[in-house]
Amino acid sequence: ALDTARFRVAGAVFGLSGNYKALNTRSAEFGLRVKGDSFNISRAYAEIPLFRELASSASMAKGTVSMQYAIRGKLNASMLPDYPTLRGGGWVKLEDVSVKGMKLFNEVGRMTGRDSVANPRLKAVLIKSSIANNRIKIERTKMRIRSFRPRIEGYVYFDNRLDLRMRLGLPPCGIIGIPLTIKGSSEKPKIKMKKEQLDPDEEEKGQ
Repeated sequence: ALDTARFRVAGAVFGLSGNYKALNTRSAEFGLRVKGDSFNISRAYAEIPLFRELASSASMAKGTVSMQYAIRGKLNASMLPDYPTLRGGGWVKLEDVSVKGMKLFNEVGRMTGRDSVANPRLKAVLIKSSIANNRIKIERTKMRIRSFRPRIEGYVYFDNRLDLRMRLGLPPCGIIGIPLTIKGSSEKPKIKMKKEQLDPDEEEKGQ
């Protein structure tokens, strides 16, 4: 077991606790709890192998992120996660992050005729998620991209398949929006769009 320790990486101090148990020469069990405040997402992607494995889209992001996450499962002979065994959950907060070249946002912009949705800058976006059954479940997440108010939720699989629902809230208040379904993969997202409609969800009025 590893009691809570603090270490500096990616330009910030992280708190880490966990445990490790070798099962045989080719497999091990692990548990990990990590908390990091205001770290550089580009450096984390470059310097932390597990972060790179679980957040591959971070390669397209620059800026500052905080996170708190707990995860357990098995490691394979290469000391990499055995994805079907992973369980956990927590949150990531995009404090000030610019995303460039992510095909999901680019395709949403193209499909809806709102090109300004592509290459967004995201501030104070809290993403809560959990891991089980070889996928990451993303809870309903709200954000602002320029004058738009997207909302997204659903599943991202570890083989990069997508099963997401999105609502692109339109200016000025996001009450009218375009509902979307997103399938395919992170490399080739397949987006279906319905006509604009009033959203009965009253919470959108105050978003």
